[in-house]
Amino acid sequence: MEAGTWLHVTMEATQGIRNARWQATFVLPDGRRHHVTDLACDPDWTETRWVGFIASARSDGAFYLDDVEMQNE
Repeated sequence: MEAGTWLHVTMEATQGIRNARWQATFVLPDGRRHHVTDLACDPDWTETRWVGFIASARSDGAFYLDDVEMQNE
């Protein structure tokens, strides 16, 4: 992504069970959606205690978060 670009990210995972799966949806600035499903959680994970973002780029970068909302449903 180019600098100054924003996208909308939604992440969902079932909590309270071991061997859970999770999914993510990325909405790009042009409105295109990229949906990733059936991602494995750590086998012992059962609840969210922290959220982190990392990048694997080979150049300097930055993340800016806005309108963060977390729900336990």
